[in-house]
Amino acid sequence: MLTYQLCAATPVLAVSDVDQTAAWYREILGFEAHLFPDTPPSAFGILVRQGTEIMLRRLQEGEQAPRPSVAWDVYVRVTGNTLLGLWEALRERVEVVEPLCRQFYGDTEFTIRDCDGRMICLSELLPQSA
Repeated sequence: MLTYQLCAATPVLAVSDVDQTAAWYREILGFEAHLFPDTPPSAFGILVRQGTEIMLRRLQEGEQAPRPSVAWDVYVRVTGNTLLGLWEALRERVEVVEPLCRQFYGDTEFTIRDCDGRMICLSELLPQSA
């Protein structure tokens, strides 16, 4: 068997407008956007926040935009007992698909829909008292 060490996996989202999607992630979730080329319209973007990355790729001519999902497109883990504050900050600003809830597997999560219709789950393993 091949031996190697994984260090990360990064979702790549195909979007019709990289600049618009990057602006949403910057404004709503606080990601820093690195867009290519430097002047709009961007063809590609890397969104970064505290070691977490999401890549954006502009749809090619004739390529269909993905339909809104019925399952998570991106699952983001947060840490430091910050999920409850994030929930309070976002729940009135975005479309909430699934409200804050402790799951049977122990994580507390909520799911929102981004500007392209993708479902983003935010999760933290919180103490039972939270």
